[in-house]
Amino acid sequence: MSENTTPGTRLFLERFFGEHNELKLEQIESGQGAAGVLLPWIKRLTLIPPLSTVIPHKFSVAGGDAQYNWYGLSQSERELRDLNEDLTAFVGPTWSTFRGERARLDPANPTDSIVQEFTGGLAFKFSGNSKKIWESLELMRRMWDRRKVRPVEDLRPSGRVLRDFYMALQAGNRESAESALRSLQHQHGYDAINISFLRVQMLAALERWGELLGSTNLADLLQVRRPVAVTQVLIIAVYRRELKQFEERGDVAAAGEHFRREVLPRYGSLFTVRAGMCAPEVVKSFMLLAVDVERPDPALRDELVALEDLGEQDKKYVQQLASLLPPAPPVPAADPLQKAKELLWEGEYDQAFELAVKEPASERRTQVLLNCAYELQTLASERAAIDAFNALPAGEQTALTAARSNRAFLERITGTVLDLTLGAKPGATISVNTVPHNWLEWLSRLYAEPTWSRALEVARQGSIEWSVKALLQEPNGLNLLAQQLSSYPAAAETTLHNCLPFFLEFFRNDDEFPRRACADIYSILLDVLTLSTQGGEDDLTLFNELVLAQLSLGMEASKYADVLSNSEDLWGRYASPSKVDWVLDLIDSLVLYPSPAEERRSALLNFAANKFTQFARRVEPAQWDFLSLLVRDLHQEELLALIAEYGAPAEEATTTPADVLTYLTGKTITIYTLTEAVAQRVRSIIQSVCESAVVHLSHDKVGSDRLRQLARGSDIFIMATASAKHAATGFIEANRPGQLPLLRPSGKGSASMLRALRSHLEAVGV
Repeated sequence: MSENTTPGTRLFLERFFGEHNELKLEQIESGQGAAGVLLPWIKRLTLIPPLSTVIPHKFSVAGGDAQYNWYGLSQSERELRDLNEDLTAFVGPTWSTFRGERARLDPANPTDSIVQEFTGGLAFKFSGNSKKIWESLELMRRMWDRRKVRPVEDLRPSGRVLRDFYMALQAGNRESAESALRSLQHQHGYDAINISFLRVQMLAALERWGELLGSTNLADLLQVRRPVAVTQVLIIAVYRRELKQFEERGDVAAAGEHFRREVLPRYGSLFTVRAGMCAPEVVKSFMLLAVDVERPDPALRDELVALEDLGEQDKKYVQQLASLLPPAPPVPAADPLQKAKELLWEGEYDQAFELAVKEPASERRTQVLLNCAYELQTLASERAAIDAFNALPAGEQTALTAARSNRAFLERITGTVLDLTLGAKPGATISVNTVPHNWLEWLSRLYAEPTWSRALEVARQGSIEWSVKALLQEPNGLNLLAQQLSSYPAAAETTLHNCLPFFLEFFRNDDEFPRRACADIYSILLDVLTLSTQGGEDDLTLFNELVLAQLSLGMEASKYADVLSNSEDLWGRYASPSKVDWVLDLIDSLVLYPSPAEERRSALLNFAANKFTQFARRVEPAQWDFLSLLVRDLHQEELLALIAEYGAPAEEATTTPADVLTYLTGKTITIYTLTEAVAQRVRSIIQSVCESAVVHLSHDKVGSDRLRQLARGSDIFIMATASAKHAATGFIEANRPGQLPLLRPSGKGSASMLRALRSHLEAVGV
């Protein structure tokens, strides 16, 4: 073994070839028996930096027959893509279950868990004819030995890696998000606390509330100064795990008691500031804080009751909680600014801000607002502090900026260096840039100042604080936004592309998404995505989602043609075996909705089908079958001859396995997705193969008795999480028994759902 082997790599190898693996590390390293042939493969991991490799897990099944699972391991996204290409070329589906998909690693499986921890999900897992697989792998390794080794560093700038991280969250892809976190930590030097903040956001986006609250560093996260986005998702996690049960029962008294006795002692540091957080779970949690019998807060209770942006069900529950504390007349403060300062000392930053922001301009008021903005970390509080500073006369500005802390904070939140010489000139004041209060102002600032250092930070926070409803109230707001997004200067392009996930988050979190008034914006974001993508799985998943959004609203011919042009561009650039399901999902979406350009749609299908011939042996029979279905739907039967020629080569025709969907005989399957037309398509395909399968569809956005019954009783439950980021997903997980499969397709189209279902059936074999 290399003397440079890192402790982490050594520990991984000892654990991987440990008690659950019949192959032992000491035998491999000493060259003993058959195990010794693996030495060149594990040596690749011990190099500095480590190289991609493939190693086996050997185990015995009933009857004593030895079985192998093979794990392809990489340390970066780039290396994983290269490994995918090589495994596809040398192993492929001919002798194995390898299909180019990342491993779906099961935390309950000891070996899977070890691989997940070591690679962060940058792994493949396959099985099959072990003799043929080994021969193919050895041929691949000999080719590697002759090839000049590529550097494994992630050459993407950190802004691009962050962009891909947030795109992965929008697409619900944990493996991609984990990979980005590894890159940020190892290649870009992000410290442990910032990685922890990003990991919290990842787990929240994936709705892994139990895992989030079970993190080993949770205690540290509760003690440090956190970004607002991190505090909000921690509160949501606590509410989902600790308090949601009382809301479902309508037991407000028990909720108040549990909050006081169990939640506050453990998570009290989360409830010092509410500004900038508008999630219903946050509002309900703070209402429980307001009605706490030991420290009631009538002012906070009244503020929360008056909120207008809650849904009817949430508003009703908030009012029920408010009834735990009787109304009390307000007591005006004799000196509001003095009271605000006292509240600051007590850590009541929200209330201090509300008092100070209503007072007339003064140096005292500005100092209080600056202190509040520092603690609240919201764009609204920062904007109020800057506006207050700009309104001061020169002398008072000079007095404030004489304090280094004030000056440094102003420079940080404005993204500019203060010119203090202005304040020394008679009658001259210092004027600093304020904080944008919507996307229009954000884009104007970016275009005027392409090097604006806080652009990504403000965009990320703005996607949470700003609202589509407020944008709709801006005079001609959507048209102006469309114009700005369509005509950005070249100098701002990289920043705008890196902020694409925040635009998507902003519009996809709209309660009425897809909203007809925003159709032009969706179209422009689709163009930006097409221009900025490098063909990543998450980008293409979100491309399909935007296409579905526009199709569901209805499209005029010119917009429809733009979608088809973008689709042809992406398939032309990134056509490969791993992208087959994506393009099938895309064309299926186009088939499910009316087309104002039949010939263009047919041309896209023709273009896609002919690309299949370039890697025909890597396209699975089920994918050829799905393509045949699309061909018949669009009445392009002339393509059936191409499918017959390339889809079933003569030498393999007799070995093609029967469709595993036949395993569903007598089974009950539930498909959960908000895209009803797609679910209906999947149901029809399942029942065309297996008539006795019972397929239920659900599209509820909240929990219901029917959804609970389906979650608990279905043999297989398919949940398209990429299309369902709301309360129902957590409800499904909470009610799904652990021993029953819950499948999460990578996309929200028919092909992705069928892929997830077939992969599961192939794995279990029944």
